[in-house]
Amino acid sequence: MFRRQCVVVFFIFLSLANFMMGQAYIKDNDIGSMPIVSSPPYSYSNLVGTWTNTNVNTRSIKKIVISSATWGLRITPYYATGTSSTSYGSIYPRVYGINVDSTSANAFTAEICRGFEEEIIVGWRSGSYLKVTSFAMFIDDSSRSNYFISETFLK
Repeated sequence: MFRRQCVVVFFIFLSLANFMMGQAYIKDNDIGSMPIVSSPPYSYSNLVGTWTNTNVNTRSIKKIVISSATWGLRITPYYATGTSSTSYGSIYPRVYGINVDSTSANAFTAEICRGFEEEIIVGWRSGSYLKVTSFAMFIDDSSRSNYFISETFLK
């Protein structure tokens, strides 16, 4: 029991040390964890909202809900599953401005592991649209090909 408590205390210490140095590992609903790198304060209003795929027949992400969170920004993608959609949880993406002086977030990258697949999602504002490209790699020994898909979303 003592050994387990030491491991937990050490993990908490290591997490706090990483956070203090600008590297915090956030995990939400077990779909992905990634380092959140300290960045200047951004306004997230360009990205926050419920974004629906303009391709109603997509076999990928049907909807993305983007909200402000304690750690910055949180995205919840909803994937096509037959005639409905399913969320595997939320993730905290890295955010980017349009230049080094930007105070508004205009783009994000996120990494998701859904057990059978690892995915990188890249999203950015383009006028009134949110453009999203997803790169997927299967890790379940199913011999399926890795793929990417680019789609357009509208609030």
